[in-house]
Amino acid sequence: MNFDYSGKSPITHNTIYKIMLWVTMVTSGVFFVKNIIGFNLGGLIAVGSCIIVLVAALFTMKAKGTSDIIKEFVLSIILVLVIMTISLFSGASYSDDFSLYLALIGMTGMYMEPKFTKIQIVAVDVALI
Repeated sequence: MNFDYSGKSPITHNTIYKIMLWVTMVTSGVFFVKNIIGFNLGGLIAVGSCIIVLVAALFTMKAKGTSDIIKEFVLSIILVLVIMTISLFSGASYSDDFSLYLALIGMTGMYMEPKFTKIQIVAVDVALI
């Protein structure tokens, strides 16, 4: 089988940034709603705070005209913060959300720069400790 990839362009950092933004916002939103439904005030405040930090970072990066590759890196670190907060305040047990860490890092690692994935893995290790 011959696959013709002519005319296909590689994925851009802007597209990667949008994917990272989508993953981070959806993950935060799902657990924010879960905390509302479960009447978990601590989790609601914690995840809501992460969403506020995320939105503030997005506005700051937009105002400063930050490059897409730096935006991608910032989102990868914010994603670790979001998952750590979810693990601490929204999950039944801290270790139960380890698979969520792995799934999100695996999903974002398919697109990110390898050096960012390595930094993200180190940040997750620190968060887990």
